[in-house]
Amino acid sequence: MINKQIILIEDDAVMAKSLLFVLQNNCVYKPIHFLNAELVLNNKTLRKPCIVLMDIQLPGINGIEATRKIKNKFPNVEIIMITSTDSTEAVFDSLKAGAVGYIVKNDVHNCIISSIKECIAGGAPMSSNIARLVASSFKQNANSILSEREIGVIKLLSDGQTYTQIAASLFIAPNTVRTHLKNIYVKLFVNNKSEAIKEAKNQNII
Repeated sequence: MINKQIILIEDDAVMAKSLLFVLQNNCVYKPIHFLNAELVLNNKTLRKPCIVLMDIQLPGINGIEATRKIKNKFPNVEIIMITSTDSTEAVFDSLKAGAVGYIVKNDVHNCIISSIKECIAGGAPMSSNIARLVASSFKQNANSILSEREIGVIKLLSDGQTYTQIAASLFIAPNTVRTHLKNIYVKLFVNNKSEAIKEAKNQNII
């Protein structure tokens, strides 16, 4: 039995009911269910949770933003994403926001208890396809086709900075920024900055 307070944030009634059934039979403390993250963030009587099971597609603020806010409120809480979304962007945005694990809903009923135990033991529980995605991303970043300077340029461009602002941020001339962008276009096989940003994100370069 798990002797930890667990919060489930899930707006799908069927999914919530089935997960609560599993949790109630394997936890000393009764799991607490919330339909959205705002109810957790605004709850004045909630004692510090140990584990939060977080859906991404929630009404109001989504699970990724909620993860960031809950980590600010409860820095020591461990958050495991429970979602049907397995896109690269969602996975890495969740991990950057502070999530320690990522389980897709197709797997969740079979592994939720073992995932919680792994999390308590200091691990980072992930569905197998998510773990492969993360491993692949690290490999891609290690062998990035863009130089460090080019990565800096495309990252600032994705942040909305103009050529002049990028030049000032990197202490280079605006024409040098344009030269870097031309090289980025060639290396990524794209024709404009929006395509370059999209491809850089797809390849987990930024």
